[in-house]
Amino acid sequence: MRKTSPGTIGVVFDALRGKVLLHRLRDNGIWSLPGGRPDFGETFVEATEREVHEETGLRVHAKRLIGVYSDPNLFIFEYSDGNEVQAFAVAIECIVFDGNIIPVSEESLDVRWFSIKRLPSSLMQRHRLVIRDALECTSAVLR
Repeated sequence: MRKTSPGTIGVVFDALRGKVLLHRLRDNGIWSLPGGRPDFGETFVEATEREVHEETGLRVHAKRLIGVYSDPNLFIFEYSDGNEVQAFAVAIECIVFDGNIIPVSEESLDVRWFSIKRLPSSLMQRHRLVIRDALECTSAVLR
């Protein structure tokens, strides 16, 4: 089945913006920025803040819009159940205000800070683009 899905991507940097927070997805073992689908009645900001907390244990506030992403070359993917999805994702930079990293959760096998210069090889390509945009762009991008 083919469908579209709205989603959020949370980008959390350390204070010096030299490290980014990633989690390793339980369903496929790939490293990813935290994020997911908004619940019914939830804003993209609320969804991003909730998803970051659920996947990492950290409580965050949304800081700024990085961009809106829908490029079919990067944002169409297939789930293990065979469903094909085109995501329309809103990426938001967030700042940590509370909490501790929970290394293992219902959705995450691991949560770690990675140097921007040494991102894991299994990081999703589309998330590399989002990180680059977050570091390089001062205004929101549309992709």
